[in-house]
Amino acid sequence: VDSWRKVHVLPFRDSLGAGSVFDDYLKPHFSVKSHLLGLGSYFCARGCRFQVMAVDPPEEELRVVDRFTEVFSEGEPLTRVVARRIVLGAYNGGSDEQWRTKAEL
Repeated sequence: VDSWRKVHVLPFRDSLGAGSVFDDYLKPHFSVKSHLLGLGSYFCARGCRFQVMAVDPPEEELRVVDRFTEVFSEGEPLTRVVARRIVLGAYNGGSDEQWRTKAEL
């Protein structure tokens, strides 16, 4: 499997601790082991959750991030949207297998 030339990743604000995003989280994570990731992929590095925001080359679906890949982490941390309550109810007029889901944010 080929490796990415460049990837841009951002951390989620609610999982980010103190310290440098690159030096304390990403550099140790990617220098030890290769990781198969694609655009939009989520991964966890030293307890912090990240999402892949951009990749080069852009036309590929999955490649490996390894010690030869340029990793960029500039930008504001991401805010995760979490549903406060999910209500499940039977769909009227349908069979028992049909369900309707309503998420209230």
